[in-house]
Amino acid sequence: MRKTPVGRLERILARRIREVAAEKAVPVSHLADRAGVSRSLLWEIFSLTASVSLETVQKLATALELDDPLVLLQGDPAPARRRRAK
Repeated sequence: MRKTPVGRLERILARRIREVAAEKAVPVSHLADRAGVSRSLLWEIFSLTASVSLETVQKLATALELDDPLVLLQGDPAPARRRRAK
């Protein structure tokens, strides 16, 4: 169940977490443990169904060893997925 409409920031956050984790060779499976958040929350972030607090963004940035958590909120959003016409 989607709690809020998916916006630009949610798409940017999900994409940037994956990108930074890959750049720093941090497996996403370990990121939740490092950040002190649940794996289900990460799944919700990636599936664009979570409403993420600033505290969670800070925890993820710290786990990814970023000096500035805004790095996770900057950039162009990933394109929205289009549904195939039947």
